[in-house]
Amino acid sequence: MMLLQGKNLSNVVLILCIYLASDIAKKTAGEQYLYRAFGVQKYILIGVMFLGLFLDEMPIFAFVAVPALFPRLFIPRGLSNPEWRELLFNGLFFCLPALLFAAVVLFVVPEITQRYFGFRFDYLGNTLLVGENKRGAKSLLEGPYARFSWELIYQNAMTLFGFAAVPSQISPFIQSDHGAYPGTQVANAAKWIFVIGTLAIAAALAIYGRLPARYYLRTVPVVFVAFFVFLTLLLIRHIPIATGYYYGAIYAVLFAVFVGLCYGALDTASPVLRATAALIILFLVVVGASNFRQVNRGWIVTHNETLVRGSFQSIVQLSEPRRLGRGELLDIWSAWKNGNLTGYLDVTPISTGAVYLVAELQALDKARGGPVPPRHVLVDKPGY
Repeated sequence: MMLLQGKNLSNVVLILCIYLASDIAKKTAGEQYLYRAFGVQKYILIGVMFLGLFLDEMPIFAFVAVPALFPRLFIPRGLSNPEWRELLFNGLFFCLPALLFAAVVLFVVPEITQRYFGFRFDYLGNTLLVGENKRGAKSLLEGPYARFSWELIYQNAMTLFGFAAVPSQISPFIQSDHGAYPGTQVANAAKWIFVIGTLAIAAALAIYGRLPARYYLRTVPVVFVAFFVFLTLLLIRHIPIATGYYYGAIYAVLFAVFVGLCYGALDTASPVLRATAALIILFLVVVGASNFRQVNRGWIVTHNETLVRGSFQSIVQLSEPRRLGRGELLDIWSAWKNGNLTGYLDVTPISTGAVYLVAELQALDKARGGPVPPRHVLVDKPGY
């Protein structure tokens, strides 16, 4: 899905937000509200959050992760004697990207789509499941395959933790009901040893570890709980369990932050502890890469050979299963640039991975008011 980069860019947005907020918190030492912090970082943070909302729905979580990780930027003197005016101004400043985004998608974007594309974009209707774009969901809490519940939150947490830290050779994967990819992992005794051991080490470091990592380890659990609730609410509309490949992608950022904080809280004066921590981190990298290969391979088969081939094989010639390469993309682009895309598709079978490029090029032609090709029209096919 190389033309669908929303989730990759969501990781970039979350990393930038955490980095910028961390830099602000370090400079203010937790004694100043975010909106009163000196320097340009606070404005860059607000700008990144605003632009991130146009990429994907996952950057919404930055509005939760930043206050949860850095509460002193929002309530620096605690709740015992809150400064309500300062608190209100700070909250409005932090929510400014969401307010601006709402204004754009509610009042500006619908006018653009109506004028240039012939339809009126309905952000609230799509978000709140009002109208036609429900995709099988019955309500905000009930989707086509499952209903929101604490059990589903637990399953997402255990699956994502397992895929990141527990080898599939120890806790085998379970095939998904929705495709040819692993959908979850067996929660056996070995996996529980990993989970309990990790939580015990993190708890000990949060109590006895070095500052400031010790302090942030106490805020990370709030971030994880909030993330799994947020993720499960999103997944209710789709496949209810995330494997980390797509809708669970930003878990990689949170897990990396968690591991980094555990390392930062260690007594680095001890060479034995440093060596042990390095070996554990190397182990996690190897496990994550190995597990990801299996999930990735399954998703390629599901997306390209099941979904795409099933939807478009009657419209365009599709080759036997093969990887999409740079040469094929350039050939398709050149044919489109020369006005001969339909002729190219008449004689050349394309890989399933190239279907989205063809549909995007046809969408450009349609938006520009150019001639609609008489055959091989992918852009108007339901499911594109």
